[in-house]
Amino acid sequence: MKKLLLIDGNAIFHRAFHALPLLTDANGNYTNAVYGFVRMLFEIMKKEKPDYLAIAFDHRDKTFRHHEFTEYKATRAAPPAELYPQLPLLMDLLKIFDIPIFQQSGYEADDIIGTLATQAARHPSLE
Repeated sequence: MKKLLLIDGNAIFHRAFHALPLLTDANGNYTNAVYGFVRMLFEIMKKEKPDYLAIAFDHRDKTFRHHEFTEYKATRAAPPAELYPQLPLLMDLLKIFDIPIFQQSGYEADDIIGTLATQAARHPSLE
């Protein structure tokens, strides 16, 4: 049986950012979230040894939940200014690693993971 690992990229990205002090590259660009994400990803892959891997990310557009419930995440604090400028670098690295990235306007990573898991459940060779 083959193992499929689906990761909520935003969850790991935020966790990595807050787990490390602010780090920068030689040009002063923040890199702590990228560094932490990649380290966590490699640890997960080493431990789980998946045959297949995909990472889902939230899209910056509002989701269907925002349209149905205007107060959705209304009280959530804004992310630190140093966080999201790191996302393009992370996406570039994941593409270099040839890791599939799933992101869809109107949906969160959790929605995408649920869809992928439902589709994978139809394949008896996957766990």
